[in-house]
Amino acid sequence: MQYYQAFENLNAASQYSDLAPPGAQNLRNQMTKSKIFLIEDDPDITTLVTDTLKKEGYEISAFDKGVEAVSQVESVSPDLINIDQNLTDMEDLEISKDLKK
Repeated sequence: MQYYQAFENLNAASQYSDLAPPGAQNLRNQMTKSKIFLIEDDPDITTLVTDTLKKEGYEISAFDKGVEAVSQVESVSPDLINIDQNLTDMEDLEISKDLKK
């Protein structure tokens, strides 16, 4: 439910993009894409989140297991990591501790 509310807010905010100052959209397109890791074991949520964020210009890497994400963090250096609180292979706090190392 939290994901749905977040994307509903994101869609509402995008309705006002025509109010941005001239050239703002061009500047946004020139910026480098933010890299986001999504660690989520529910395929429906993964699809919803990745599709929505890709449309907004983000570079998404989705993982259904925390171990896979932890092994790739150093090589990719994501700007944001979104962790499911109810993963089956690792606890979210365990992943956070591994990422902090």
